Amino acid sequence: MALQNSNVTVDIVESNEFPEISGRYGIRGVPTTVIDETTQVVGAVPMAHFLQEITQHLVERQKGQG
Repeated sequence: MALQNSNVTVDIVESNEFPEISGRYGIRGVPTTVIDETTQVVGAVPMAHFLQEITQHLVERQKGQG
């Protein structure tokens, strides 16, 4: 996604090497994707599910700004 859209930023963190970051987000399993520091997608999920989670998050974020 970040390669296709300049508005998307991706950071990949090795949770074993940075336990303070894992702790901050309450990460207990990998992979875990954190979106805007509020939404988490845990586990290896199909792309359709992943995109649905992102879309749902963006809709909720838009509602909060309106």
